[in-house]
Amino acid sequence: MFFNSHLYIFLFLPIAVAGFFVLARLGGEIVAITWLVLLSLVFYGWWDPIFVPLLLGSVAVNYLFGSYLQTAEDRRVAGYVLAIGVICNLLLLGYFKYAGFFADIAGNLIGADFHVGKIILPLGISFFTFQQIAYLVDSHKQDAAPGGFMRYCLFVTFFPKVVTGPIVRQKDMMPQILDSSIYRFVPHNIAVGLGIFTIGLFKKVIIADGLALVVAPAFSQAAAGHDPGFYMSWLAAFAYALQVYFDFSGYTDMAIGAALMFGIHLPANFYSPYKADSITELWRRWHMTLTRLITEFIFTPLSLRLARLSLDLSSNRWLMIVLANVLPLITALAVVGLWHGAGWTFVLFGLFHGVLMSVHVLWQELRRAMGLKLKMPTVLGVFLTLIVWVWGVVLFRAPNLTAASIMYESMLNFSAALQGFDAPVVLCVGIMLLYLLVLTLPNTEQLFHKYRPKLADKSLERSRISLTRFTWHENSAWAIFLGVLFFVAVLLMQPKVEFIYLQF
Repeated sequence: MFFNSHLYIFLFLPIAVAGFFVLARLGGEIVAITWLVLLSLVFYGWWDPIFVPLLLGSVAVNYLFGSYLQTAEDRRVAGYVLAIGVICNLLLLGYFKYAGFFADIAGNLIGADFHVGKIILPLGISFFTFQQIAYLVDSHKQDAAPGGFMRYCLFVTFFPKVVTGPIVRQKDMMPQILDSSIYRFVPHNIAVGLGIFTIGLFKKVIIADGLALVVAPAFSQAAAGHDPGFYMSWLAAFAYALQVYFDFSGYTDMAIGAALMFGIHLPANFYSPYKADSITELWRRWHMTLTRLITEFIFTPLSLRLARLSLDLSSNRWLMIVLANVLPLITALAVVGLWHGAGWTFVLFGLFHGVLMSVHVLWQELRRAMGLKLKMPTVLGVFLTLIVWVWGVVLFRAPNLTAASIMYESMLNFSAALQGFDAPVVLCVGIMLLYLLVLTLPNTEQLFHKYRPKLADKSLERSRISLTRFTWHENSAWAIFLGVLFFVAVLLMQPKVEFIYLQF
């Protein structure tokens, strides 16, 4: 069952919301929580019920590990328990997502054929695995909020986020589940949640799915070994950068909106990434919950360790920058790439961005060392950042390295560009207009900023708009506008068109 389906919108979600508040009033909080857990398992199992026991087993094992870690007095033993718990999670994820990939690598290295049978990837395994690893770490720090098994089940399986995030920390969501106020029906939450959900639905159905029709032909040609042409390859790359953004941010909006109907606030996951004037800034705004997790668990610990090592080796400033910033950045972004998929295209996607961010860090350090105060104009920075992002998403979209190389060869074939413009003008104008809208209009978080928790990133928080005429209000104008968006999206909705991030 997917968010962009009539079954979900007109049956599942209304029943889930109504049942939650009715049962909370008649039977109490635990009854309402149990209702949501059961419906979340139905939602998850709709795709393939065989993986429901896997999800429940992961929940039960991690809950036991976490319960011990929260009360452990022997910190040395607790450290071992944490390590075992994290390894168990990584082994589960590794088997289902990476077994075939690593088997192929090992086989190529030693000249053997390690055949791994077809393994079906469970929905959302990357998301709920990372969430529970973070829970174990928080429990080890004794920074997790205890709430009992059923509440922990709801934290992991909550249907708006279980499949494609956002990645929520237990210490952020559990206090909300423990707050008795969310079990009281609040019409205002329904109105705000439905508004956010509608914007996400429109992003997915009208914009992302429409762009897919532009993207698919060029990448299909490349996958078949054919040159899509200079202009069509660039058009497809720019279109896909928009498609993947509207697809995933649309899903996030729908998840945030649905959760808010229950009074639960999920964290922001996107904040106008294409308005960023550097690749570092873009990643602070793109898939923010994953970026924060990778920063906390991989970049920061590695950076601190290598900084100490650089101090032991030498007092050279540039050595410290390379060890404490460049290497951790490249490693962290490689993990981000691999997290998205088991393939060399994803690994190279991550390494590409790790190198770009490292270059940005080195340039900033060089500017400081030389006393340069000149700064690149923001418009130029946004343009260049967008160009390198579009270049990188080719790896993200291409099914293999061969297809990616064909796309890149086509994009660099400037002699073909001189032979004549062969891309549909209407499509080019349409994509340019979409980029203009993305670069000028407020994002969903800005539209609803009065009704959303503060952003974790304080620098982004300061950029929230204050012009009230651009923000959502409970009035007839907004009701009509959102009603039109909802009607058009539902009318043109194709339920079988999956979200891009479901494959991750």
